[in-house]
Amino acid sequence: MKQLLAILFFLSYATLQAQSLEEINKQLDSNIKQIDYWYYEASANSKYDSLEAVNIRFEKHLLKVLNNNPKTLEHNFDTIIHTVSSPDKKLRTYSWDTNMGGTMRDFQTVFQYQTKNGVKAEKLTGKDNEPEDVIYWCNAIHSFKNKQKTTYIAVIYARLSSIYSYTSVLFFTIENDSLTEIPSLIETDENGDTSGIEYNFLSTIDNPNVPDELIDFDPKKIILRFTKTDDNGNVTNSFNSYKFNGSYFKKIN
Repeated sequence: MKQLLAILFFLSYATLQAQSLEEINKQLDSNIKQIDYWYYEASANSKYDSLEAVNIRFEKHLLKVLNNNPKTLEHNFDTIIHTVSSPDKKLRTYSWDTNMGGTMRDFQTVFQYQTKNGVKAEKLTGKDNEPEDVIYWCNAIHSFKNKQKTTYIAVIYARLSSIYSYTSVLFFTIENDSLTEIPSLIETDENGDTSGIEYNFLSTIDNPNVPDELIDFDPKKIILRFTKTDDNGNVTNSFNSYKFNGSYFKKIN
């Protein structure tokens, strides 16, 4: 009888947890739709203060939910928030369009990650430990082992104008109960430029010759590949490749 009650309790608990996550999903979906609503109100009636306020409320609510509900780290959200996770499921990003930008779109991204003492969620911080106002969304997270530590590679995108976009990578580790952004591990070129790609995103539309991913990663060979562009910023089907040599990614072609 006790065993039966234990099973029933476990099933009941699991059901409550699933309902809780489902309610979280519905609430986030409702909140993000409020951003869309106030975007149209701002456009029609110049209510930009309301649009900014609803974005601030949404961000605070999202961070609170993610910090207080560890199971959200692996939950399959079907809201219109864009989520991507690392292969080991220990790092996840949540990105959304604030609708506060013009032709340069204004995206926000928060990071959620697993530590030894639980799950945390936060925005990246810059100088004076203040949250950064990023304008990118995260499209993929890769990882590899580096000196017994896991290094995460976040592929980010930004919309710069009605024609041009930008994509690059950020590197992270999770240690001492914190997510730490580390300096770029990619060798710079002779001009000191990094490997980010500014490109004409119109060249990627309905173009079968364009690769599916502008930046991809081979975890077995630990090689990062960045799509090349022509003189007009159009995406091509050739790549610059960088292989990790134990210290940084060195260009190999």
